[in-house]
Amino acid sequence: MKFAHRHQRPSGDDQLIPLINVIFLMLIFFMLAGRIAPSDPIEIEPPHSTEAPEALAPQPEQRTLLIAADGALALDGTALAAAALQQRLAAWHQAVPSGELRIKADARLSSGQLQETLTLLRELGIEHITLLATQAS
Repeated sequence: MKFAHRHQRPSGDDQLIPLINVIFLMLIFFMLAGRIAPSDPIEIEPPHSTEAPEALAPQPEQRTLLIAADGALALDGTALAAAALQQRLAAWHQAVPSGELRIKADARLSSGQLQETLTLLRELGIEHITLLATQAS
């Protein structure tokens, strides 16, 4: 009597385990090889204090204003017209008078267009302004 030989299919789990191993190895590689921020050029160890730590004052709220080369404006990642920008900044400045506004302008933006924006900010009473730039190599 001959019995029919049944072929068993390999289970899907057997083929999935090597894939999971490869994914974990890639994850570990990118965690070790990549870096999120540049490291400090010199190693610094902060001094030790024997006094009790004081409660740190909260940092003033920061907003980022983006100005494109064509004059398009965006506040914290939201594109706005000039009138809407003025209303939002006025409301924000009333709520957080000590807040800092960071301006990230395109390098091709004319100085006249930048000056118009700075004049608007001066009229609103915003005093804490930082102009962001990249470091030349």
